[in-house]
Amino acid sequence: MQHLNVPWIKGTDAAALLSLQNIRSKWENRIALKLSGGILQLEGPNLQEHLGELVNELEAGGIVVPHEQQTFSVEGMSCAQCALSIERVARTMTGVLDARVNYANAMLEIESVQGTADVQELESRMAKMDYRLVPIAAEDTGVRSDDEEATARIDTLRRRAIAAIVLCIPIVALGMFAMHWQWTQWILWVLSTPVIFFLGRDYFKRALALARNRSIGMDTLVAISSLVAYGTSVAYLILGKQGVDHAKVEPVYFESASVVIAFLLLGKWLEEKTKARTGSALRALMQLHPTSVLREHRDGEYEAIDPARIHEGDVLLARPGDRIGADGVVISGATTIDEQMMTGESMPVFRQMGDWVIGGTVNLDGAIRYRAEKVGASTQLARMVQWVRHAQSTKAPVQRLADRIASVFVPVVLAIASAAFMCWIIADPDQGFAHGLLAFVTVLVVACPCALGLATPTALMAGIGKAARHGILVRDAESLERARRADVVVFDKTGTLTEGQPNLTNVRWYTGEEQIVAKLGALARQSEHPLARSLAASFPGGDFLQKGILSNHPGLGIEWSIGQEHLYLGSECFYEHIRGESAPHDEEISAPGSCVLYFGKTELYARFSFQDRLRPQTKELIGRLKRSGIEPIMLTGDREAEAQRTAQEAGLETWHAGLRPEEKMHIIADLQQQGKRVAMVGDGINDGPALHQADLSIAMGLGTDLAKETANMILLGSDLRKLPVALQLSKMTMQTIRQNLFWAFFYNVVAIPMAAGVLYPKLGIWLTPMMAGAAMAFSSVSVVLNSLRLLYRPL
Repeated sequence: MQHLNVPWIKGTDAAALLSLQNIRSKWENRIALKLSGGILQLEGPNLQEHLGELVNELEAGGIVVPHEQQTFSVEGMSCAQCALSIERVARTMTGVLDARVNYANAMLEIESVQGTADVQELESRMAKMDYRLVPIAAEDTGVRSDDEEATARIDTLRRRAIAAIVLCIPIVALGMFAMHWQWTQWILWVLSTPVIFFLGRDYFKRALALARNRSIGMDTLVAISSLVAYGTSVAYLILGKQGVDHAKVEPVYFESASVVIAFLLLGKWLEEKTKARTGSALRALMQLHPTSVLREHRDGEYEAIDPARIHEGDVLLARPGDRIGADGVVISGATTIDEQMMTGESMPVFRQMGDWVIGGTVNLDGAIRYRAEKVGASTQLARMVQWVRHAQSTKAPVQRLADRIASVFVPVVLAIASAAFMCWIIADPDQGFAHGLLAFVTVLVVACPCALGLATPTALMAGIGKAARHGILVRDAESLERARRADVVVFDKTGTLTEGQPNLTNVRWYTGEEQIVAKLGALARQSEHPLARSLAASFPGGDFLQKGILSNHPGLGIEWSIGQEHLYLGSECFYEHIRGESAPHDEEISAPGSCVLYFGKTELYARFSFQDRLRPQTKELIGRLKRSGIEPIMLTGDREAEAQRTAQEAGLETWHAGLRPEEKMHIIADLQQQGKRVAMVGDGINDGPALHQADLSIAMGLGTDLAKETANMILLGSDLRKLPVALQLSKMTMQTIRQNLFWAFFYNVVAIPMAAGVLYPKLGIWLTPMMAGAAMAFSSVSVVLNSLRLLYRPL
């Protein structure tokens, strides 16, 4: 009987209790559900098998089941079958809802019911399979120790590959030029033994560990083929049994077994080295974390500390050349900061008192003091690393086919090799055993499940990593697939196509007295309205409003008075309310789509016109989307005049104004019913329903609130030109995945029959084990190299 306790956070919520009662009745024959003391107790003989389905029903019924994600680096994997075995074991752990292994970056990500996954038990089970798990904390943004271990592992593979090649040189030379010398075979035995059993020992260790757990993988194929070739050669040498035609079949396979191991080690070294480069973007993000920061004490002295010791509220100092240690607010000083790796902005940005700074960015010139507001896992850098890690660990829909094939690949290959062996014995009674043995060994060597396992994750690592370098965060692999198919992009207007801030565009003065101008700035600073803030930024003000009475009229304007003197700043309605007459109009000031403020006392002093300007890149973005065959559409809640002006300036033919959030959602649904694949770009606040309805949701983020984002993609910073880059990169990534999978399938479909000897009777073509080993190593490396091209292809 399996048990699981789930925290109940709905209290006495009637709807949740009713939903629980209905679900309990539905599941009573399989799983018992009992609510006791704030804990929902689950119990059943096959609880883990049905846990995911049950949790989905609970959440659909409005019952919150808290989830948590844990990430581990995995050591000891050698093929895609290893990754599938680890996933299979992890999913049997109590409380685990899903487990994903990325073979390319050796990462395991587990999603479980909060507080239920037994990490120690998982690590113990993995250890029995000869795998080692290293937990990765959410706040871990530095270069981890397992990166150093990965470097050491690559160096070890390099040394073993070089040693194997060096030892194989005399082995191949003797096999080619001195095979008929009576002592040659004995020398080959001596030279091949350390290559196979010392330099290639990891293959045998992992194959044995798999066998103990009733599993098989690529290591099984290598171990069996090497042992069969080596064992047969030793038996022939000791017993002196030939029985074959030496002109056609080698009676001794020491040479083949050794060279196969050498090629496999060489291929594995090149594969690991190249895989490391596909993950370079994630490591580049992690290396942004400073090694130390200067924290200010109460006495004004500074101490160099580890960034892990930073607490919220700490005052930190950044000197020229220092990296910012945490997200925070500048409290003194001014400087320019390089934020390119965090936002994709190529130009340094100016920061002064009151501005936000991002941890991991580089302070270029002035010294600043800043107060830490977000530390550890809550910083933007930590969240970006988590985004990229999670995205790289997900699987594209096309990977499911590869996983299904990989799960049965090794058993099928063993069956094909055995069938080839038997067929040759039956077809050729004289030399069938030797031919069959050669076919058996060659099929096992040439088969390559690794290429299948590397096809998708290496491309995702390269594509998602490249996106991060351009300031684009991708939630998962499925988001890339959706982005590739988008043929309509819907935009919110305010804050997306426009800057989202009113800009003073025109002024009509009815008096030019400097004192009036100063009073305008002073009065504007008394209001928090966006239009007043824009005026305050444009006009300096004095301090003569400190006396008097300030009155705020919501929705109309602001009034200041002292004695018989009054000043007003407000809308047209406010003007008419104060003056009792219609406000004057001016075509130059009252342009379509503009907002107008009036300023005066007993007479009108000035009128101001404001507009929300297009972002500088908007027209270029719209043009580029049109040229690529994607239809841009604008949806906005603004007035029709303002929407029309924005659409005309941006070059948009299709737009809708005066929309409520649910109406935006309905328009997107109508487009989808027409067969369109819709991507939407919005601010994620009032566009929530529309973003949720779209096939692909894209949020514009300035980098301070990523934790609340639920979009499929986030464009960091404010440069809209990242959108076509994201769409183009998604197409390139998915194209690379398809190329990789085609090559992996094509290679195995062609190479395995050739290794079995199907072309030998008619054409005399047969792969030797040495050729098979080289081909197998090349197949994996070629897939990784094709993925690596993504990092260097222009966008």
